[in-house]
Amino acid sequence: MEMEPKYVPTRQIQVANLRWKYRGIHPICNKSIETEDVIKVEVWDVVDHGVQEQSQQHSEHGLAIGNSIGVLDAEAVDVYKHSNGVVFLFNLCKPRTIEYVAKQLPLVPRTLPILIIGNFADKIYAQEDESFLIKRFAAIRGDTALSAPLHFMCGSLTQPNCPSNPAAGLLTATLKFFELPFLQLQQTVLTGRLKINEEQIERAKREWNEMINPMEMSPALSILTIPEAARTNTNLGSLDSVSTDTLTLASRTAWND
Repeated sequence: MEMEPKYVPTRQIQVANLRWKYRGIHPICNKSIETEDVIKVEVWDVVDHGVQEQSQQHSEHGLAIGNSIGVLDAEAVDVYKHSNGVVFLFNLCKPRTIEYVAKQLPLVPRTLPILIIGNFADKIYAQEDESFLIKRFAAIRGDTALSAPLHFMCGSLTQPNCPSNPAAGLLTATLKFFELPFLQLQQTVLTGRLKINEEQIERAKREWNEMINPMEMSPALSILTIPEAARTNTNLGSLDSVSTDTLTLASRTAWND
């Protein structure tokens, strides 16, 4: 598939979906492995100012009536509101596209990882110094300790395997970048679940105590609650063997003959 050399502006925001499979790292051997995570990635081709289309209708007298059809663009939609990552693609041969990225960077929420791609690095008249651009974009982004990482690479989409990007090509590297927003989103979800789990544990303890307090008054029933410190020091086996799918309870009954 060859790239169309003529640039055709997108009239309004376009949305595409692709299925992407995450390759994880084995925690023991530290090697890349296939996972069962198949993720639906929604990609927005953002347009700042949409181009309206004119629809021609005719009145009952045959007169043409022009109506403007509303367009979907960044002026009408907060494109960062539900985003997990941002990709900027600019033309190294056109300084105005570099200025556009510099203008947009402060608008991106600090929690979102950003990938900036300089295209057309194979052109002999692409004279922009990469190190200078990296320093400039990093300075605009601000304190990296408070922001998600900023990533930058140059290459050519017309020649994905050109020497300026020897790793694997821009497209492959972009797919690799997807791991960052995916894992960040996964971390947010797991952190939320852990917080809910902690709240549920406290609720269960509270309900347990409320239930056994009246029962402790009965002389026929003896209830012993092991302190948390004692349970911590007791050898109950490795926590690595605990499964969230199966709950095993040991029940033993003592009979008096």
